Amino acid sequence: MRILVGLFLLIFADAVLADELTRGVQEQLQTQGAYSGPLDGNHSTEFVNALKAYQQRHNLPASGVIDRATAKALDDESGLALPSATAAPAKPFASSPSASPAPVSPAPTMPTPDATAIRTATPQLPSPSPVATSPPIAQARPTVPVTPPPQTPASSAIPSPSPINSPPLPSESPPQFATERMTAFLRAYLHAGEGKYVTPQLRYFSFPVDYFAHGQVKEQFVRSDTLRYMRRWPRRRYLLIEPVKVTAVDSETATVDFTIAFTVQRGKRRANGRTSNRVTLREINGELKIVAIKEQRVADNP
Repeated sequence: MRILVGLFLLIFADAVLADELTRGVQEQLQTQGAYSGPLDGNHSTEFVNALKAYQQRHNLPASGVIDRATAKALDDESGLALPSATAAPAKPFASSPSASPAPVSPAPTMPTPDATAIRTATPQLPSPSPVATSPPIAQARPTVPVTPPPQTPASSAIPSPSPINSPPLPSESPPQFATERMTAFLRAYLHAGEGKYVTPQLRYFSFPVDYFAHGQVKEQFVRSDTLRYMRRWPRRRYLLIEPVKVTAVDSETATVDFTIAFTVQRGKRRANGRTSNRVTLREINGELKIVAIKEQRVADNP
């Protein structure tokens, strides 16, 4: 009896993992515009045909089966790890009636780019959050002049205190934080944010990262948020419109302010404007990485 129960549980677990894997592949194919059916984990004819077409485009055996090579290709493109392909039955999917699409839970916990917000992510910039929920970028502390005391005879004059200023920036940034290098880094980051895949955008971050209004988050959080953003706005354009400004430098990090113009679009729906951004960069193993990123919406274009 115990053996029968164990076999039943094993078969049930395999079925659940197979459905989860299928649903993940359906989601990724849908993101690429290659599948328009429901995200239900069922091996429908529509899904199998979409999977075969994907395999053909990537020079893989067009079997309609989610094998290791197919799962790896999908993971490399999207950056969204799939459940282990070995858990799925290693046989072609049989056609089955399509079920009603399972409701997809919205997760707008991250900055979502709409008419009130933009996110580049992400690189989301991989992922701006709505300005309404993003903390405004901190302003530099203004200089507070101190009123000098009344003039006294030269023999007893007391020197006037000098104004209180923020510590001056070094006349020249350290080589690793040269303005030209940081400008090139940010342009590459924005360009990656216009692409089709998540993984290239994540390479610009050091995790955990201080991510918009969410505080310190791990890579999986940024990956999921970026993927949601890309689904919502398949077409994205970002332009660095002002010279970057170094606002602080120490031995390990540099804080940089910059402004971008953005345009995001899905079908006929479109949003554009400008955002003021601040990133903190650190050089790690010879490469600049984002360790903190903030954003504030500053204007909408007509």
